[in-house]
Amino acid sequence: MGVRNLGLLWILGWLYIAPLSAHSFQGTGTRDSTAERIKEYGADAGFNFSISNTSPNWTGGANNNINVSGFIRAKYNLTRAKTSWDNNLNLNVGSIASRRIDNFGNRYWSNKKSLDNLFIDSKFGHSFRNIDLLTSYGGFNLQTQLLPGYTYSQDPLGRDVSRLTSSFMSVGQIQMAVGLELKPFTNYFLRLGYFTSKQSYVLNQNLYALRNTDQIARVSKGEYIDNQLGVQVQMGYEFSFGPNQQYKSKINYLGFAPFVSPEPTLDSRIDFGLSAEISKHIQANYTLISIYDQDLFPKGESAWMNSWVLGIGYIHQW
Repeated sequence: MGVRNLGLLWILGWLYIAPLSAHSFQGTGTRDSTAERIKEYGADAGFNFSISNTSPNWTGGANNNINVSGFIRAKYNLTRAKTSWDNNLNLNVGSIASRRIDNFGNRYWSNKKSLDNLFIDSKFGHSFRNIDLLTSYGGFNLQTQLLPGYTYSQDPLGRDVSRLTSSFMSVGQIQMAVGLELKPFTNYFLRLGYFTSKQSYVLNQNLYALRNTDQIARVSKGEYIDNQLGVQVQMGYEFSFGPNQQYKSKINYLGFAPFVSPEPTLDSRIDFGLSAEISKHIQANYTLISIYDQDLFPKGESAWMNSWVLGIGYIHQW
């Protein structure tokens, strides 16, 4: 058995075992519910802000920075008898402004995007008779960025020059799956999509000329979309712990293995969040988004992408 297959088995085993080892399970509150209908919904939004400054003669070398990031998380879940509809939205956007000096000693501001990701997940399910923990489902999820993305080089003056490399739904991805969901606890689920369609999008056709290529993420120039069929695995788990349950953690895993591929692969996305409540509206938080997709990179290059934010900021909940 190859290393890739062992890794896949380890991930699947961990998805089953991880929730069974936890001791703290926190359900979510319900609102506007009746005996026939359970409705759960809510949202929170917040931002982190940091500023750093060094004197010009700082021997270690540093830049003056202003870093701002924001997030929105929302959910809406509806259950009627054995039928359920679950929806989640996660949006993270951040920017960093750095005070720099060009080749002639003139100061200027360099503004760059530090974080930009939109993830939407929706699932419609129906429980089996006499097996409430097991559900057949149809699922949809979308992931993309909202704002243009750039790479940077320097001009003869020593100032940043940007080149567009990505934009909204370029590259974007949609997965639609049909399969089974296991939900042994209110805060944990495991989904196996036995028949899944993965669609990759490049709506901005100008990127092909800017990148000097005829194919991006398997999408050929002029075609806008590429389709793959395969198997999907998805896991979600959240819990609270500590004094007064002030620490909260949430993890979501999404994987896709195509039926047909030149070599075994498991496209993966991991979302991890950890927060500590300092006061009602002040919170320390850590957010990680980690993505593995070989289609996004030339062969031979590392296909792992990681983006994380650690900060203290304001949060408001509804």
